[in-house]
Amino acid sequence: MPSAPARSPDPSERTLDALVSAAQYEMVVDRSRSSNLISVPFGAVVVWVLWGAVDHRLLIVWLGLKVAGSALRIGVTRAFDRHRPDGVQRWGGASSSPSPSTAPSSACSARCCCRCRTRH
Repeated sequence: MPSAPARSPDPSERTLDALVSAAQYEMVVDRSRSSNLISVPFGAVVVWVLWGAVDHRLLIVWLGLKVAGSALRIGVTRAFDRHRPDGVQRWGGASSSPSPSTAPSSACSARCCCRCRTRH
Protein backbone atom coordinates (compact mmCIF):
# COMPACT_ATOMS: atom_id res chain seq x y z
CA MET A 1 0.00 0.00 0.00
CA PRO A 2 1.60 3.31 -1.07
CA SER A 3 2.09 5.86 1.64
CA ALA A 4 0.82 9.38 1.24
CA PRO A 5 3.49 11.99 0.60
CA ALA A 6 4.46 13.99 3.64
CA ARG A 7 2.75 17.36 3.72
CA SER A 8 5.27 20.17 4.10
CA PRO A 9 4.22 22.79 6.61
CA ASP A 10 2.94 26.11 5.44
CA PRO A 11 5.49 28.96 5.84
CA SER A 12 3.09 30.68 8.22
CA GLU A 13 2.89 27.48 10.32
CA ARG A 14 6.69 27.34 10.53
CA THR A 15 6.78 30.99 11.59
CA LEU A 16 4.13 30.38 14.21
CA ASP A 17 6.00 27.31 15.49
CA ALA A 18 9.21 29.35 15.74
CA LEU A 19 7.41 32.13 17.63
CA VAL A 20 5.81 29.65 20.03
CA SER A 21 9.15 27.93 20.66
CA ALA A 22 10.85 31.28 21.25
CA ALA A 23 8.08 32.36 23.63
CA GLN A 24 8.32 29.07 25.54
CA TYR A 25 12.08 29.46 25.88
CA GLU A 26 11.60 33.05 27.05
CA MET A 27 9.14 31.88 29.72
CA VAL A 28 11.61 29.25 30.98
CA VAL A 29 14.38 31.85 31.20
CA ASP A 30 12.08 34.36 32.88
CA ARG A 31 10.85 31.83 35.47
CA SER A 32 14.41 30.81 36.32
CA ARG A 33 15.44 34.31 37.42
CA SER A 34 14.03 34.02 40.93
CA SER A 35 15.44 30.54 41.53
CA ASN A 36 18.86 31.75 40.39
CA LEU A 37 18.81 34.47 43.02
CA ILE A 38 17.31 32.40 45.84
CA SER A 39 19.34 29.19 45.48
CA VAL A 40 22.70 30.47 46.77
CA PRO A 41 21.38 32.15 49.96
CA PHE A 42 19.23 29.09 50.64
CA GLY A 43 22.27 26.87 50.09
CA ALA A 44 24.21 28.97 52.59
CA VAL A 45 21.45 28.46 55.16
CA VAL A 46 21.55 24.70 54.55
CA VAL A 47 25.34 24.70 55.04
CA TRP A 48 24.96 26.70 58.26
CA VAL A 49 22.33 24.27 59.61
CA LEU A 50 24.36 21.18 58.70
CA TRP A 51 27.78 22.58 59.70
CA GLY A 52 28.01 20.57 62.91
CA ALA A 53 26.61 17.32 61.47
CA VAL A 54 28.32 16.92 58.08
CA ASP A 55 31.96 17.02 56.99
CA HIS A 56 32.89 20.67 56.32
CA ARG A 57 34.75 19.85 53.10
CA LEU A 58 31.64 18.18 51.65
CA LEU A 59 29.47 21.17 52.55
CA ILE A 60 31.95 23.64 51.05
CA VAL A 61 32.23 21.64 47.82
CA TRP A 62 28.45 21.37 47.59
CA LEU A 63 27.99 25.10 48.13
CA GLY A 64 30.74 25.87 45.61
CA LEU A 65 29.00 23.72 42.99
CA LYS A 66 25.72 25.44 43.78
CA VAL A 67 27.33 28.87 43.31
CA ALA A 68 28.96 27.74 40.04
CA GLY A 69 25.66 26.35 38.72
CA SER A 70 23.81 29.53 39.62
CA ALA A 71 26.51 31.66 37.97
CA LEU A 72 26.20 29.58 34.81
CA ARG A 73 22.41 29.94 34.77
CA ILE A 74 22.68 33.70 35.36
CA GLY A 75 25.13 33.89 32.45
CA VAL A 76 22.69 32.03 30.19
CA THR A 77 19.87 34.35 31.28
CA ARG A 78 21.95 37.46 30.57
CA ALA A 79 23.05 36.11 27.19
CA PHE A 80 19.39 35.50 26.33
CA ASP A 81 18.51 39.05 27.38
CA ARG A 82 21.28 40.48 25.20
CA HIS A 83 20.39 38.38 22.15
CA ARG A 84 16.63 38.00 22.44
CA PRO A 85 15.23 36.13 19.41
CA ASP A 86 13.14 38.08 16.93
CA GLY A 87 9.46 38.03 17.72
CA VAL A 88 9.93 37.52 21.46
CA GLN A 89 9.02 40.53 23.52
CA ARG A 90 9.44 41.07 27.21
CA TRP A 91 5.96 40.77 28.69
CA GLY A 92 5.28 42.96 31.69
CA GLY A 93 8.02 45.43 30.89
CA ALA A 94 8.35 48.92 32.33
CA SER A 95 5.04 50.08 30.92
CA SER A 96 1.95 48.28 32.18
CA SER A 97 -0.35 49.86 29.60
CA PRO A 98 -0.15 48.50 26.07
CA SER A 99 0.87 50.82 23.28
CA PRO A 100 -1.71 51.56 20.56
CA SER A 101 0.03 49.19 18.15
CA THR A 102 -0.20 46.28 20.62
CA ALA A 103 -3.49 47.05 22.34
CA PRO A 104 -6.20 44.51 21.57
CA SER A 105 -9.17 45.83 19.68
CA SER A 106 -12.74 44.73 20.11
CA ALA A 107 -12.36 42.50 17.04
CA CYS A 108 -9.35 40.67 18.47
CA SER A 109 -10.08 37.05 19.31
CA ALA A 110 -7.27 36.89 21.89
CA ARG A 111 -8.49 37.26 25.46
CA CYS A 112 -5.02 37.79 26.90
CA CYS A 113 -2.31 40.30 26.05
CA CYS A 114 -2.51 40.89 22.32
CA ARG A 115 1.03 41.45 21.16
CA CYS A 116 0.58 40.42 17.56
CA ARG A 117 1.13 44.00 16.29
CA THR A 118 -1.55 43.70 13.66
CA ARG A 119 -4.52 45.98 13.36
CA HIS A 120 -7.78 44.15 13.89
